[in-house]
Amino acid sequence: MKSLFANTAVHTFVSASILSAMLWAGTPAQAAAPQARLSLDPHAALLSYGATFFDSGYDAPIRLPANGDTPAFSLGFTIPNDYEPNTALHVVVLWEGTSTGCDYVLQSALLYRARDGQPRDAGYASGGFLPISASTAFSIFFDNEIAMQAPATAHQTASARFDITPTPGEFPSLQSGDAVVFGINRRGDDPADTCQQAGDELGIAGVSILYDVKQPKK
Repeated sequence: MKSLFANTAVHTFVSASILSAMLWAGTPAQAAAPQARLSLDPHAALLSYGATFFDSGYDAPIRLPANGDTPAFSLGFTIPNDYEPNTALHVVVLWEGTSTGCDYVLQSALLYRARDGQPRDAGYASGGFLPISASTAFSIFFDNEIAMQAPATAHQTASARFDITPTPGEFPSLQSGDAVVFGINRRGDDPADTCQQAGDELGIAGVSILYDVKQPKK
């Protein structure tokens, strides 16, 4: 199967929120806040729907096969003390694939947030956990999916970014000490995922959280 992006200029579909951010990028803005990175251990992931672990010095440890289903992984973390409240948490996924000339599709599938004394989170992944971009050509769909072109070389690492944000009426703020659990599926059942050769796998090499660091009040 061919890639949606083959023989064309980079084709990117963006949601209204992302387009708005792009338009604002053209206006004068304050200097970007300093960021820190929180590393998540891929071996701590909970796997489902046919996802597997494979320990090797050659392949990424989490394997999401082309099994016609939605192989998935989920991870969790607690927001660090130096986090700037209510800013986006950027989930950066390093991935690689066994195929070339085709597209992989990932989906933000679940989101759970908790805080001492806070009512139950009803957000799931309805808006507080969305795909934003990828380092290869990509397209974002309205059902929280991102199609990403496989690199030209098999097993070459690429990245995808998802953002976790507060959601009014569900979990309206984020602060240090909050617990966050998120899950990501490979949509092998979606026709947009064209990397369906026998034995094909999307490998997850690592996951980290980039966040804005709290600045001293002037």
